[in-house]
Amino acid sequence: MDYMERLLGNLLAVIHGDGGHYQNEHGSFKATEDAIVAINSLKIDRDALAKDAQRYRRLRQADPDSSEVAPMTHECNDWGQWYWLPVLGDSLDAAIDQAIKEGK
Repeated sequence: MDYMERLLGNLLAVIHGDGGHYQNEHGSFKATEDAIVAINSLKIDRDALAKDAQRYRRLRQADPDSSEVAPMTHECNDWGQWYWLPVLGDSLDAAIDQAIKEGK
C-alpha cells in the first residue's frame, strides 16, 4: 500500500469512525462517496445549529429575563465534543420568531 492509499484509508476511517472496516467492506470508491455525504450532512447540521444559536442569543439579548427563554442542555457530537444547546420548545420558537419580527 503506497503512502496516498494509507492517507485515504486513515481519513476514511476517521470519517466513518470504524478503523477502516467500512472501506474494507465496501471499497474505496463507495467509502469515499459515503464520506462526502456524511461530511456534507454534518455541515448542514452545523449550519442549522449555528442559526438556532444565533436566534437564541438574539432573543436572550432582547429580553434576558424572559420566561420564554428555555434552559440550556448539553449534547455530545460524534467526536466526543460537548456543546451547549437551548432546550427548544414551541413557546421558545414562537418567542424567537416574534423577537425577529420586532427586529430584536
